[in-house]
Amino acid sequence: MSFCILLFPILIIQSSLYFIMMLYRHGQYDETFKDDSKRKLTDIGRQQAHATGKRLAEMIKGINDQFEACNVKEIKVSDMTRAKETAMIISEYLPDNVLRVEPDPLLNEGMYVILR
Repeated sequence: MSFCILLFPILIIQSSLYFIMMLYRHGQYDETFKDDSKRKLTDIGRQQAHATGKRLAEMIKGINDQFEACNVKEIKVSDMTRAKETAMIISEYLPDNVLRVEPDPLLNEGMYVILR
C-alpha cells in the first residue's frame, strides 16, 4: 500500500492494486491578519501537527498484524503559510524516503477546477 500526504495536507498511498490519497487539514492558525504570510499556526495548531506526524509515523511503521505498514510515497502541500508550516512539522516524523514536493499554489483555498 502506498500513500501521498497532501497538506492542506495531502498523502498519496500507492500499490500495484490501488492508490489512496489522504487529506489533512492544516492546524489551528491565527486569523487576525488578512496577509497569508502572517497567518501562522498557533501553539494548539503546532500541537495538532505534531500529533498528526506521530500518528502517520505509526501508520508507516505498522501498528499490528491487523494494521500493517503502509508505504507513503510523497507529501504535497498548498502554498498557504499555515499548510506549509503544518507540512514541515509532519515531515519531521516521516522517513527520508517520503518525497517532499514543492508547495503548489494550485492547491490553495479558493482555487477552482474546470471540468472538461
